[in-house]
Amino acid sequence: MGVPWSQECPGTAAGGPCRSCPQPPWSLGGVCPPPCPHPRLPRDAAIPVPGALQVAEVQDGVQESLRRVQQGKAESLSERDRAELKRRKLLLEVTLKSYWIRKGSAFSTAVARQETELTPEMIATGSWRQRPFKPYNFSALGLPPACGHDPPDTVAPRFTEMPTDNFVESSFWNFDALFQPQQHPARDQHDTFFLQDPAEAPELPAGYTAKVKKVHSQGGYGSQGYKYEWRLEEARRNLLRTHTTSASARVLYQLARQEKFSPVKYFSIDRVFRNESLDATHLAEFHQVEGVVADRGLTLGHLMGTLRQFFTKLGITQLRFKPAYNPYTEPSMEVFSYHKGEGAPGGLRSVCA
Repeated sequence: MGVPWSQECPGTAAGGPCRSCPQPPWSLGGVCPPPCPHPRLPRDAAIPVPGALQVAEVQDGVQESLRRVQQGKAESLSERDRAELKRRKLLLEVTLKSYWIRKGSAFSTAVARQETELTPEMIATGSWRQRPFKPYNFSALGLPPACGHDPPDTVAPRFTEMPTDNFVESSFWNFDALFQPQQHPARDQHDTFFLQDPAEAPELPAGYTAKVKKVHSQGGYGSQGYKYEWRLEEARRNLLRTHTTSASARVLYQLARQEKFSPVKYFSIDRVFRNESLDATHLAEFHQVEGVVADRGLTLGHLMGTLRQFFTKLGITQLRFKPAYNPYTEPSMEVFSYHKGEGAPGGLRSVCA
């Protein structure tokens, strides 16, 4: 252990350097090249070493540092000495971590899943008393909203909001008053949520119901109708409204009952419900924006100008209008837009009566 020149030949401990080695001992600092099978001279024998400095013993600092490490006193070495030993790969520092484990207050041999919600079933059965609940972190910051803007100033000053607080609607106002035939696919249970209790609406406006029935079965007002037997039982079925146009139909009905007609502008933003298959882009409910303008002398150009101004306030300027068919409006059109921020076209349906 130590530098090579401080290590002696095996025979040196009992005698002096060897004289028979082919290489002079002083060329190796007084050390014979191993192995050395030759006899040893006494240590006190005088060996002339030309030009060599005679010292009593060799001071080996590396050997002393390693000896202190071996004795468990590595902390007494200076940082410089430890760095030098590690550089020469004579020292390897290893960090050992130890843990003390003891049973806590919540120790259990079984893994219990913590509940995150308190359901009505837990309250009714009282099982919430025995179930562990995951604590809420009220200090956690929520995700910042991706958007949030003031409403467009094209709507609020000039339009009046329609009453849209009735989520449960009759098929009459949701379909029949909009002249959708009773055998239309949209009235199937795969597309609409029908109620079981109460299953039917208590009453419908008698005079207006008779007019709607006549247009469906016989025609009128320039229409030939659908030529089928219209049933009151189907019109009274309750459902979760599939569009806010049912509220528009009610408002227009009340407007027609006034003695003197006055132009109006209505809008609504509220929830509607569809029996959709849930996925990443579809839910069973969504919000619909709707507007109604009733006046004399209106043309299709008025509607196109209103829609263009409305979408321009939303930052959507690239619009295309296409004629379309809807059973409750004539003429009808669809609006297609392209938003640069989204990078993809989108369809926006709008109708004109």
